[in-house]
Amino acid sequence: MDGRTTLMALCILTVSFQVLGALANGKAQQLQVPPPAIFVFGDGAVDVGNNNYLEANDASEPVQANHPFYDIDFPNSKATGRFSNGYNLADFIATKSQMKTKLGNSELKKLLSNSIFLLDIGAIDIFYIWNRQFYTMDDNETNIPNLITSYGVGITALYNMGARKFVVINAPPMGSAPVMAHLTGETWNMLAMEFNDGLKSLLTSLTLKLNGLHYSIADFYGFSNATFMNPSAARFVDTVRACCKGSCTPKGGSPCQNRKQYWFWDDLYITEQAAKLAAAAFYDGPAQFTVPINFKKLVQGK
Repeated sequence: MDGRTTLMALCILTVSFQVLGALANGKAQQLQVPPPAIFVFGDGAVDVGNNNYLEANDASEPVQANHPFYDIDFPNSKATGRFSNGYNLADFIATKSQMKTKLGNSELKKLLSNSIFLLDIGAIDIFYIWNRQFYTMDDNETNIPNLITSYGVGITALYNMGARKFVVINAPPMGSAPVMAHLTGETWNMLAMEFNDGLKSLLTSLTLKLNGLHYSIADFYGFSNATFMNPSAARFVDTVRACCKGSCTPKGGSPCQNRKQYWFWDDLYITEQAAKLAAAAFYDGPAQFTVPINFKKLVQGK
């Protein structure tokens, strides 16, 4: 999470505060106890269409997913901008109830302190770090420590704005993605592991500095590898190839028909089924995939 990412996150959060403030000043409604809200910051793995509002960097290589065949399994098969064939990690983890209550300042503060802040940031940063190494031949400096430091700055900024509960998804084994088929995947995995180790140390240290901060780290790296080792246990038939080739456009041909049996949707992102299983494991699954507690216990304050 570099400076630009942190600034974007803070801007999004500020807009969220303004929306909640508008609700607080709206017409009086029957006061109810609202469920925790969820604020999501991250890359394409949790993008629910916000990326549609950004201009593409290169028309020949789209960075957006607001076209077929993306969201082919979403309601009405409408392309929303999700980098998936349907729902993604953020959709499955979120609270889905709409906030319809009248909120005052004290209620807003209570809401934020009980809300979940989902962070899925790092994989794309690792891509650029690897890219820099490849082209500069600088193998001695990965910049992972700088990335972890920036991550800490972002979390601290959100904490100072009222956030207390953080759900953090670590980096997956990026070297296993179909896009890496002709590259040195092991290097990517080593960078991801270094990042994940740093992330764990960072959250541990922040809890000692920031009173009331609680977190759960989802081990996406470990869950992915566990699935790759025994795909049939999760009813996958292919955890290597992409169901939808390339940038997943009609020009590339039709996607596979058995989408629930594929781990990768396109050359980089996972299918709706993979996201569903991962979210279930992180929310209330085996202890081995979340540290120090799972998402459910974090939400419940246990």
